[in-house]
Amino acid sequence: MTDPTRAQTDSLLRDFTLARALSENAHSLALLITPDGVIVDLNQHMADSLGQPIEKLKGTLLWPHLPPESRALHQATVQRVAEARQPDRHDTRYNGRWYDSSLTPCLNKEGMVIGVAVVAWDITDRKQREEALQEGEARFRTILDASPVPIAVNDENQNITFLTAGSSRLSATRWLTFQR
Repeated sequence: MTDPTRAQTDSLLRDFTLARALSENAHSLALLITPDGVIVDLNQHMADSLGQPIEKLKGTLLWPHLPPESRALHQATVQRVAEARQPDRHDTRYNGRWYDSSLTPCLNKEGMVIGVAVVAWDITDRKQREEALQEGEARFRTILDASPVPIAVNDENQNITFLTAGSSRLSATRWLTFQR
């Protein structure tokens, strides 16, 4: 893909200025790159996550600033967004943190992709809570399944919606009595 002309870059920067101001206040990471990965602009949160000052990052290729294990994935995602001219949203892990990342193609008046806007929100706390909940549910299920006492949960129509492994040790007669 070709680099955007100076006028297109200036237009992107004007449009990105408002988005950057909003993202600084929302504590999100924001980045504007060309389709081939050259950094056009970014907010302070993104610069901090990349470990470099904003002015040192502008005009450089993004990929060398990313961990080697995630470079190919990020390059492929940007390429897919640029080629399909369709946004992409996914969760990604970077530097030990989880991010909800949104990539949007930036089109010129002729419909050509001249940039990709990236906004990412830190969702690490949410991911940690989800993981803790899943671990707690797994522990609870293990305890219930190990119980020699059958445990069943019925819905409002008395249909069994949950049944522990201990229930399988009941005889048919005892099971019918148990259901009542």
